Amino acid sequence: MSLSLLGLLFLLCQGNKRVTEDRKNTYRQILHGNWIPTKYYEAIKKTGSPIKSSKFIEGYSELSIDTSKIVGDSLSIQYTMSGGHEWGDFLIWFRKGLAINSFPTNSYDIYSDLNDYKNTSSNFCELGYEINKTDTFLVLFHYSKNKKLLDKSYFTKVSDFKTFVNSSLVAGKYTNLNTGKTVEFSDAGKVVGFDNFQEYSIQTDFVVTRDNNIDNIFFDGYNETSKRFAFKIKKDTLELYSTKSDSDEIMSIDSLKYSLLRKK
Repeated sequence: MSLSLLGLLFLLCQGNKRVTEDRKNTYRQILHGNWIPTKYYEAIKKTGSPIKSSKFIEGYSELSIDTSKIVGDSLSIQYTMSGGHEWGDFLIWFRKGLAINSFPTNSYDIYSDLNDYKNTSSNFCELGYEINKTDTFLVLFHYSKNKKLLDKSYFTKVSDFKTFVNSSLVAGKYTNLNTGKTVEFSDAGKVVGFDNFQEYSIQTDFVVTRDNNIDNIFFDGYNETSKRFAFKIKKDTLELYSTKSDSDEIMSIDSLKYSLLRKK
C-alpha cells in the first residue's frame, strides 16, 4: 500500500470532526467527475446494446460531482436516473460515515417504495469510494434503517454518460456501403457525411416502452423533422434499419437501409 493511501486512511479514521482543507483537497481529486454504474459500463462494452445494458441501471445512471462547488463541509451532487429519464440532486457531507471511506448524504432509499423515498426513519444511502490496484470506484452504500449494510453499487468515472455511450458504440469514421461516402460520428454527438444530418443521439432511456423497445439512434433531435433508425453493431459494421409498430405499439425491425463499415 502506498504511503499516500496510508496517509489518506489515517485521516479518514480521525472521528466525526469536520474535514480540514487538506482532506477536502484529497476528496476533490478522488470524487470529482462524472460516474456511471460499473455494471452498465461493462455491459455496454460487451453487448453493444443500450437496451440489453439498461437492466444494469438499478437507480442512478450518472452522478456528476463538481468538487469546486464544496460549501463548508457539504456538496450538491447532480444525478440522472434510468438512462436520463429523471434527474435531480442530493447533498453529501464530508463527515465520517458508517464505513471508513463513506460519507453521509440526504439520498434516502432509492430502491424502496416511493412513499418511503425521503422518510428519514427508512433505509438510507452513503457515498464513498474504494481504491484497488488499478482503479478507483465511487460507491453507493445502501443501509437499512438499523444501519445494516444491504448492498453496494459501484460507479466508474467517464467523461459523461452520453459521450461514453457514443464513444463505446458508434463514434468513428465509416464508409457508407450504400453510397461509398465517408460518414463520421463524433463522441459529442455530431455527424458528418450522412445525408444532411448534423447530430445524432443514441436512445438510453427505456422507462417508457411504447414504441421504444429496441436499440434506436435518432438524427437531428426528437421532432417531426428528425429521423429514427434501429441499429445493430456487427463487428466493424453499423447497420441501420427502418422500424415498424404493431397495434400494441410494440416496435420491431423492418428492413436494412444502410450498412456503414468502420474504417481501420
